[in-house]
Amino acid sequence: NYNGGEATNSFTITKATITPSVTLEGWTYGESPKTPVVTGNTDNGQVTYTYKAAGESDFTSAVPTVAGTHTVKATIAATANYNGNEVTADFIIAKATPEIKLAEESIRMSINVKNEGDKKQNAVSLYLNDELLQGNYEYQIVSSNDKVIVIEDNTWLKPVGVGEATITVTGPIDDANLEPAQKTFNATVFMTYDLTVAGVPVTSENRTDVLGDGGSVQFDGQKLLKLNQAKLTGAISTTMEELTIFLTGENSITASTAAIIGNKSKLTFTTEGNNPGKILFTTTASAVVEGVSAVLFNQNLAIMSGAINEQNMEIGTPVKPIVGESGETNTVDVGGEDLNNTVIKNVLYTLGEDDYDTDETDNSLLLTNTMVDEDMQNVIDNYAPGTPEFAEHFSGLTFMLPAGTGKVLVTAKTGEDGILNVKIGSQAPYVIKGILELTEIEIPYACAQATYVYIYNASPIAAESNDHRAGKKTTVTVGLASVGVNALGTQPSNTSGNNIEGEQIILSDADVVYDSENATLTAINSEVNSIYDESFVTFPFLKYIDLRNTNITGIKVSREEGAFKGVSKNTFIYVPAGNTTDEANVIIGNICESVVLDANMEEDEAFGLSENFVAGSIEYDRIFSKDEVATIYLPFDIANEDRDEFGTFYTIEKMENGKLKVVEETNGIKAHTPYIFKAATDNTQLYNFNVTEIGMPDEAEARSAVENTPELVGCYETFYVETENDVFRLATDAGNTQFVRMNIDEEVKPFQAYLKADTTTDELTVTDKDITGINQLYDNNNNKMDSYYNLAGQRVVMPTEKGVYVRNGRKTVIR
Repeated sequence: NYNGGEATNSFTITKATITPSVTLEGWTYGESPKTPVVTGNTDNGQVTYTYKAAGESDFTSAVPTVAGTHTVKATIAATANYNGNEVTADFIIAKATPEIKLAEESIRMSINVKNEGDKKQNAVSLYLNDELLQGNYEYQIVSSNDKVIVIEDNTWLKPVGVGEATITVTGPIDDANLEPAQKTFNATVFMTYDLTVAGVPVTSENRTDVLGDGGSVQFDGQKLLKLNQAKLTGAISTTMEELTIFLTGENSITASTAAIIGNKSKLTFTTEGNNPGKILFTTTASAVVEGVSAVLFNQNLAIMSGAINEQNMEIGTPVKPIVGESGETNTVDVGGEDLNNTVIKNVLYTLGEDDYDTDETDNSLLLTNTMVDEDMQNVIDNYAPGTPEFAEHFSGLTFMLPAGTGKVLVTAKTGEDGILNVKIGSQAPYVIKGILELTEIEIPYACAQATYVYIYNASPIAAESNDHRAGKKTTVTVGLASVGVNALGTQPSNTSGNNIEGEQIILSDADVVYDSENATLTAINSEVNSIYDESFVTFPFLKYIDLRNTNITGIKVSREEGAFKGVSKNTFIYVPAGNTTDEANVIIGNICESVVLDANMEEDEAFGLSENFVAGSIEYDRIFSKDEVATIYLPFDIANEDRDEFGTFYTIEKMENGKLKVVEETNGIKAHTPYIFKAATDNTQLYNFNVTEIGMPDEAEARSAVENTPELVGCYETFYVETENDVFRLATDAGNTQFVRMNIDEEVKPFQAYLKADTTTDELTVTDKDITGINQLYDNNNNKMDSYYNLAGQRVVMPTEKGVYVRNGRKTVIR
């Protein structure tokens, strides 16, 4: 029904829009960059990538390499059917963690005894992906132990003490592309001492076994070198100011040079006196010792043969103690043939052919040559037993006691006129006389270190003759059958060689208990083995310093120098056994060879002890004039038979009508008991030279024992009157002895006593018919009578009982 036709019309097909996206996986600094990934590029239009760092505005074609956040932009070109587009995405380049490498995996450094040593650097390198990174990087270096190593300038390792430290290196610090890495290494610091033994330098690492043979040579890290049966084939060389050589067993040094080479050093030889060691030197050089300013010997050691300036020398002792253990008794029968500088069973005989004989009736050894007693101390001070010089100057027998307490046993006879002296160390001799038949005599001893005993004839000289063994001929002989020792208790004589292997632990405030109220100081750390010089100068007066609960050994206690410099003479110093002293009031172990009680203590000083100990002698340092009346309160006994040597002792019986009735004490004078005392003679001094135990009293002991009477109260510290009270002090007025009421601020000194009495009277007169009438005894010719003392140092007016006494300063036996 219709014809066809045509028509035209124009239309447009527009390009499609694409919605692409881009992603880019981040990477770590130093790695190859990742490739961006575009999606939604429908017609695969050409893509161009540009980049910018966070915070930047312009994109560039450069692929970033530095760490941080970046943006990638993908620009897609239009195609025939699709429009172009651009999209962005953020990605991150992470910081890399590098590897630190060190020039040395561990470092060893040394210091000297002044803690001085060279600084050292351990070079640090940085690697990433096994490639060395070039550049200047900053590192942090830290030491785990700044007592061993400190870090200087964040670069240098400086040694400051012996030990080990872990060094941590961290870096690089604040780098844009690298995270800090860490690397640790060990650093060891050892000490080098100015000491070489047989060619081996002594260090803190080898000091406990210098030669690597199990310990024949050991060094304590300070000044003591211990030789324990060492056989050295080379010299001991040192530039130390002071070196002490401790000998154990038999030792020897053989060298082509001097055996000991110093640098103006002071050299001391010592040993455990109870078991002394020895050493033999042999050299092909001109002298055994060179470069030494002084050579000293302790614990009875001496040059037995040879000399320092010769090619051979032996140091030792001729004998060792007769007994070695507590409770042991050993008696040696004396005598023999050829007794000229001869040792038999640890008894040294120095008797020439004309100095001895044998009594055929009892087989006793007769001493026929007498010593000049006044020369004996000179012999002891200048000649050592075992040497030819000693044998030349001493005629008698010598043996050794161990450190501790006990009895010397001597079986002897003297006849009517003979005198036998027994001298223990430097003490006054015990004089034995008047023994007609062989009798065993016991002589107590208390020695802080091993000590020689000298036995010799001290009978009157027959006629003047040339000096022979510092003795003279005598027509009086004395007989000896045996000598021996009963050791009641032994203690170490010298333990300084025992503290070699442990580290040095120095006494500090944390190691002591200081009681300021009671003025005492006690150590509580048994691991302490050393002490600083002048350790107590900052303390006020101390009654005692007790260091026995430490391991401090090898010191010589002195108030003039060293650890105890400045300590009062009235302070009792307790130290462990094995130390030494020449001073009074020093307790070594359990022994104080000399106690001196000061009658004139300073106002802030007082008497006080930590624990009881054994005293070799005790003296009250106050001189009384004849008929002087005083109160006394002392920590030692005076035996009944000895009291008249000093004077008369009184106790209070009662108070009546303003008068004090006193009675003479007829029993022994007891320690820690107050008395009224009247001196018998001028220059009277109270003492006890016997071996005795000393301690502090119970509280009740300071007072008179009689109830309901005025009380004498003893003082070990200054007593002050602070308020009005019923207390009285002793006073003398025109020959009268009185107690007068004390005023406020008046005082009574230590070792004296005051009176407590409930009375309104201000003066109490002492009444007793004898209190003003005790005089020195004289014989019928008006000559002063001989002065006798017992072995306790107490006077006996006229001894009637058998026993050993001191007569005019010399020991004698009354039978």
